[in-house]
Amino acid sequence: MTGWMPPPVPPPPMFGAPGIPPTPLQPQLF
Repeated sequence: MTGWMPPPVPPPPMFGAPGIPPTPLQPQLF
């Protein structure tokens, strides 16, 4: 491993996530 780490990124939206309405289809999850 190298001595540096990439900046933390927010997790991708998931079904039932707070503030995110569940959608019937989310292609980015498949």
